[in-house]
Amino acid sequence: MNNQLTIQNIFNELTKQYNIIEYQNLDLRYFDLVNMKENPRIVNTWQVNKGLNNFILCHVQYSYSYQVVDRIGGHQETDDSDYLFGFIATDIDFGHSYFRPETLMDKLIEFFSPTEIDFKEYKSFSKKFYVLTKDEKKLRSWISKDLVNLFEKTPKIEIEFKDKYCLFKLPKSVDIEETKLLCDFGLKLNKILNQ
Repeated sequence: MNNQLTIQNIFNELTKQYNIIEYQNLDLRYFDLVNMKENPRIVNTWQVNKGLNNFILCHVQYSYSYQVVDRIGGHQETDDSDYLFGFIATDIDFGHSYFRPETLMDKLIEFFSPTEIDFKEYKSFSKKFYVLTKDEKKLRSWISKDLVNLFEKTPKIEIEFKDKYCLFKLPKSVDIEETKLLCDFGLKLNKILNQ
């Protein structure tokens, strides 16, 4: 299926539940979460609204090239992959922190070389999420029970806080059900961060 057709299908489905308006493109290149793959390009940006709550939904496309070998030698092909990210601006300075689901490999590495932040007051959360930060004191000052509960209800979410901005995504590239989940998460996160 054509990537643009898939994005259009998702957009059409979202307009049934949310008020969506075009938004100016954002420069997300300063987020590590966007740069985990090569050649990111912002294709579209929309503001997703429900009631008085909103967040920004960004369509990011990654291009990559690869060699194809055949009987007459080979050639280079180029392909694209599309992802949707949520973006929120807030008045709170979060410093630079990163959250993602914790893997078994993370737990093994942590056993030998502790680098991750754990929260004694949120033990269940600490077992489920891998948390890195450049400013532990700042992170501990703003993490809240409401945020922890929201993250735990969306166990596959990846989130990066950078100063007064937040970027988040789910693992699938483009998927209608996952995009609805991303929108629900974004609206709830914005309500917590900007109440």
